[in-house]
Amino acid sequence: GATGPTGATGPTGDIGPTGATGPTGATGPAGATGPTGATGPAGATGPAGATGPAGATGATTVSSALFSNNTAAQTPGANTALAFSTNETELGTGITHTTGDSSFTINDAGTYLVTYNSNTTAEAGASVPVTASLSLQLDGSEVTGSSATATLSAEDVTIPLATSVIVNIADGQVLTLVNANDEISYTNSSITITKIAE
Repeated sequence: GATGPTGATGPTGDIGPTGATGPTGATGPAGATGPTGATGPAGATGPAGATGPAGATGATTVSSALFSNNTAAQTPGANTALAFSTNETELGTGITHTTGDSSFTINDAGTYLVTYNSNTTAEAGASVPVTASLSLQLDGSEVTGSSATATLSAEDVTIPLATSVIVNIADGQVLTLVNANDEISYTNSSITITKIAE
């Protein structure tokens, strides 16, 4: 016979289980570069490098020098040069001095460093106070800046006198260390004359 009418739709069934995860989509474009981070702490100091080679030895410039002394007491009069009994060290032939004499002859013209020192006291019976004064003379003329002076207030007072000076000296000139006043005694006197330039 003829088909009967369709019956009413039944109720919706329960939701089925979740299907399997689909494949991962394509990677998106890279994001913008972030800001630079803060500078990290400095690393430890590295070990010291090896010592470099020694430099070449410089040339010796001293060609003439003389060191002379006189330890014993001497009492030169006013305007009289001190004598020196012993030449302890002599270098070259630019300076001539006879032991026991007061004159130093310069045979090699140039610039010289001259240093002297002496311990000074008043002679016994001196009219103290008395002034002790030494200076270098070149051919009888005082070398500027070479004087040393002290006032001796009593006979038992000892005062050292010392000075260094740089002076240009010509061939044949004579250098002396001259005492200025009477009533003065000198002990442990020495003088060093060194050529430092042509």
